[in-house]
Amino acid sequence: MTESHRQQLQELANRLAQSKRDVEAMSSRFQVTVSDVMCLLSEEGKRTLAAVHGDVTDLRAYLIQQGALFGRSIVSILDSLQEQLQAVIRALENDK
Repeated sequence: MTESHRQQLQELANRLAQSKRDVEAMSSRFQVTVSDVMCLLSEEGKRTLAAVHGDVTDLRAYLIQQGALFGRSIVSILDSLQEQLQAVIRALENDK
């Protein structure tokens, strides 16, 4: 493996790690955004949502839960990619 290849693989590993941090931060911001939106709804808006969905508190919890599940799914995929990349790097270094 050339030094150029090693640098490219390390750069990819760094980007994966940054993507994971970005997704985790986005998931946290999503929870805050859902809470903020629910607080800003007028009483009429809350009644309309309740008529369509049921309890507005349940809707807030549901949205936060779905956002968290989505975020965890992406983080899991990124973790898997990182592990695979590290395995490739180790294999290439062992083949030297």
